Amino acid sequence: MGRTDGVIRRALTWAAILGASLSGPAVAQTPTAEQREHAAALGAHHICAGVFVVGRDYQRSPAEVLAQDLARFRPFLWQESFAYTVDRDAHVVTVTGPEISPRKAKYNDDQGCTILPPGEDDVYFTPVNVSSTLPNGSTQDWPLGDRNAVGPVPSEVNEAALNRALDWAMAQSEQNTRAIVVVYKGRVLGERYAPGFTQRHASDQLVDGQEHHLGADWRVGSAGTLSLERRGARFGVEQARRSA
Repeated sequence: MGRTDGVIRRALTWAAILGASLSGPAVAQTPTAEQREHAAALGAHHICAGVFVVGRDYQRSPAEVLAQDLARFRPFLWQESFAYTVDRDAHVVTVTGPEISPRKAKYNDDQGCTILPPGEDDVYFTPVNVSSTLPNGSTQDWPLGDRNAVGPVPSEVNEAALNRALDWAMAQSEQNTRAIVVVYKGRVLGERYAPGFTQRHASDQLVDGQEHHLGADWRVGSAGTLSLERRGARFGVEQARRSA
């Protein structure tokens, strides 16, 4: 195995571990009423965010948001006994369940979605519009922007093998992978995004007079996470060597 093959393998292994850790099988346990109420509140927030926040750029039905972003992940403890309603006029999502208080989350424009305290119908603050002062990402150098993020593929990299590996990783539906970015020698070698999370999704759309670039956050976040993981792994190796 060459050095580049090892980089590709480690990147895809991390994607598999992260996906499996969220969606894999778990030992059946009965959550308490308190845990179920917390799960209902979290569920209301996630449905709210999926419908009203992500929905500004990528529209899905509440049922699709529930299936793709919430129900399949065991840490969220979504229960089959839960029911939800979406008030599109008030921008409020309510989740109910047996023996728990109804829990709500409200969309507050640029402040996103907020879980409301039990029995409350609104937040305790006045939402305000937030205008970004950041320059367009296409005018900023990588990694703060997208300029020069992708360079020529080095001669030691098997580009065809990399593309096959990325295609395979994104096809593993049980992991619900949203994005994979492979960075090598400070440049993006390859990237894949799930539907609705493309690197330049909705870049030409205007919402409330402002551009929304959903994809750039995924690219920077994925690459940054991978870099931190590699640094953490190196730190662990050094610590192990010192202890030996």
